[in-house]
Amino acid sequence: MTGITLYDDGVHRNILLEDFEAGDMAVQANQHVIVHGSCGMVLDPGGHKVYSRVLSGAFSALAGGRLTHIFLSHQDPDIVAAVNGWLMTTDATAYISVLWTRFVPHFGVDHMVLDRLKPIPDEGMVFNVGGCSLIAVPVESRKGAVAGDSRSVSPPRSSNRTCGFPASYVARHIRCGMWWR
Repeated sequence: MTGITLYDDGVHRNILLEDFEAGDMAVQANQHVIVHGSCGMVLDPGGHKVYSRVLSGAFSALAGGRLTHIFLSHQDPDIVAAVNGWLMTTDATAYISVLWTRFVPHFGVDHMVLDRLKPIPDEGMVFNVGGCSLIAVPVESRKGAVAGDSRSVSPPRSSNRTCGFPASYVARHIRCGMWWR
């Protein structure tokens, strides 16, 4: 598996995990790992066909650190189908739009870990990953959410949603954000 480091300042890293050859039977999602200090978040970890390779890539990127968060941008199988595996093999908590929390258990989430599947409220939320603020903002039509990494790259100018936070707060905390759909 190939991991492309998109940002690294020695404390904060954003790694794109890619090149999962699953033949014609799988859709490639954009799996990312954001690591700050010794904590990390995996974004859109994918389905069963890529689970073991993404898990391996995530732990490699964490370099002995701890996976604390799993961000699920929406309910499609290429994003969430393997979430039970992630919840069973890590202590991380998974987050998805409140609209989709009732659909995810249909992918076989075990009752022992269901309490670690948390909703992202419609107004959005801030994650604390090792002391770094990552912001989830709902997208149009309540179809999902995007996550902002406060250190990597600028958020898209087309977004006028501020997660219920004052525009000055958003400008200060996500001035250099990395956003996913």
